[in-house]
Amino acid sequence: MGTITIRNLDEGLISRIKAKAKSAGRSMESELRRQLEEVNRGGIEPGAFEPDRAELDRLDHLAESLKGPDGRFRHGPELVDYMQRRRKALFGDRVFTGSLEILREIRDEDPLTSPPDAGYP
Repeated sequence: MGTITIRNLDEGLISRIKAKAKSAGRSMESELRRQLEEVNRGGIEPGAFEPDRAELDRLDHLAESLKGPDGRFRHGPELVDYMQRRRKALFGDRVFTGSLEILREIRDEDPLTSPPDAGYP
């Protein structure tokens, strides 16, 4: 068996690997060996640990939209009021039905999708 030495690793990375190894009940060496084997047998796509820039940008935009004029996050009645105004702007007065009625319709159309003794309403 060969040995690999890796220098200049970020302390944060080392801490995360140690924590993951501890939670899995393994040594850090064993955890790293497992991760290397998994990556090299194709279990993890290259770049799987890279953040998706578009998703991060979307989440940043969402977080910014939840801030009030003072730059602090809205909360309580102010947040409820903001969300109600946002919903009205997006959907107007449209009323969304609950899924229970839709499920009942599906069941009534095809009884095999939900047998009578399944315990569903």
